[in-house]
Amino acid sequence: IYMDIMKYISLGIITDSGGFRHQNMNSLAFLIASEAMNENVDLYNIYRINIIEKSENEFMVDKLIRDRIEYIDSPNIAYAYLTYEDTWYKKCGAGETESIGNIGKELEGNKVSIILKEDTEGIRVSVRTNIPYSSFNIVKALNGGGHFGAAGAYIKKDNIKNMSFSEKKLLIDEIKDILIKEARKEIQKHK
Repeated sequence: IYMDIMKYISLGIITDSGGFRHQNMNSLAFLIASEAMNENVDLYNIYRINIIEKSENEFMVDKLIRDRIEYIDSPNIAYAYLTYEDTWYKKCGAGETESIGNIGKELEGNKVSIILKEDTEGIRVSVRTNIPYSSFNIVKALNGGGHFGAAGAYIKKDNIKNMSFSEKKLLIDEIKDILIKEARKEIQKHK
């Protein structure tokens, strides 16, 4: 029972910390990981399977976001979007697009990553920030929630399934403009 519990605790720490990369890391997480290794928990494979490996859908959506990403006020804000017109995105199952929110944080010096994703009833907003910037402060303008490093919002649009791509793009651009304005304010506060 102890080994099973340690495996799941290790999995939680690895995934919630983005593989020990997010600002929520602390010494306790490393202490628990160390204890798990001492108990022969296979952290290597837990990490590989949950952080590194991607399904073909995830891999292709990751590539699409990297190709589509815009750097605004370079390199302060990274922005990209997905709609169901994007074939690989349409094929994704639950959870297969969770990691893309962090892609914009990979560029050295970038402060805010914004990803918008169409779903069956609206647009999902995902905002990730690096210290000292607050994702939560950015999504408040859209009645979103979350915490300092990761936050989101949901813009419900009942007829999104029937909208043309150009209509969806207008909606996405409106949301983008609001988020960019809020991100600029958040960045300005820390200058």
